[in-house]
Amino acid sequence: MPSLKDKFLEVEPCTNFDALQIVGEYIIEKTLELKQEACQQATSIFADLGLENFEPCMFIDEEFLEAYKNRDL
Repeated sequence: MPSLKDKFLEVEPCTNFDALQIVGEYIIEKTLELKQEACQQATSIFADLGLENFEPCMFIDEEFLEAYKNRDL
């Protein structure tokens, strides 16, 4: 995923994006990326325990993501 700086450099002058829109989009993309990574790892862990049809992603919220990001789990 491109860095925030790269995102700013990609913006064409005629697109009418402002800095807040660019930062907002970047935050959303990073949050979704982190949630997807956490969901995949959690699904794999539960599958290893024999719970192959369990979808932990419905239980992953911002608190879980923050703990995962900081590796406080």
